[in-house]
Amino acid sequence: MKKIIVLVVGVLWAGLLAAHAETESPVTFDMLKQGKDIFENNCIDCHELEWPLRKVTDRVGWEEILTKMANTGAILDPADRSLVLEYLVAKSTFQKQCVLCHGTERSLEQNKDFQTWMATVRRMVGKRPGLLTEEQIRSVAGFLTVGM
Repeated sequence: MKKIIVLVVGVLWAGLLAAHAETESPVTFDMLKQGKDIFENNCIDCHELEWPLRKVTDRVGWEEILTKMANTGAILDPADRSLVLEYLVAKSTFQKQCVLCHGTERSLEQNKDFQTWMATVRRMVGKRPGLLTEEQIRSVAGFLTVGM
């Protein structure tokens, strides 16, 4: 019975997040910065941050992981959870797409502001049209600005 309740809550949560994503404004640099700060300040209470920073998955995968963490005692209000989710999705998008041409270290060693990263990511995507959507470009640029 407990597994069914957890499954139902997870499905409802995913649906609410999807509806929220469709009606809300695009992810911003400030949202990613807040998400990173919340991630670092809360997740370290239970485990090292190395594993989630190495993990690469999509939005659904991160939603499942955050639900699992909530079921084991992690406490984040819905707004904070949404910000952490956006940060982790941006991180995974960078790790999945940008390493097709070069390693993660090269980009993460750079210190650029958000607008400069936007120009850089757009230039890189111009070499591989269709690699990222405009939302993903903004998300990856924000991630690169706040760092890992």
